[in-house]
Amino acid sequence: KARVYKHAGHASAAARWMEEARKMDLADRYLNTKATRYLLRADCVPEAEATIALFTKDGGSTLHEMQCVWFELELAASYLRTGDYGRALKNFAHVEQHFADIGEDQFDFHTYCVRKMTLREYVKMV
Repeated sequence: KARVYKHAGHASAAARWMEEARKMDLADRYLNTKATRYLLRADCVPEAEATIALFTKDGGSTLHEMQCVWFELELAASYLRTGDYGRALKNFAHVEQHFADIGEDQFDFHTYCVRKMTLREYVKMV
């Protein structure tokens, strides 16, 4: 039902039905993630943060350190829709920084391979 409401353009009804599905199996990470996405698309940010915090160690504060790009993109889009441009820009900048970090990590891999002489792994990456 949630998918039908989503495609019909009713984000709040879709979020409500996805939350209902999530409550049927509280240990399901997939349903938790989908419910969080639907809540963010319905611009229910506090509820979405509480939902995603169920499966993090520190109650959601580690999502930035874990480079959870999908959450930060959905959160930024939600802030953009509600007109909170400062928070939207902050989250979009976090995503950009994550990809810059990934690029730096790839450059660090070059020196690591030369130092450790793991040429097979180096050739796979290049």
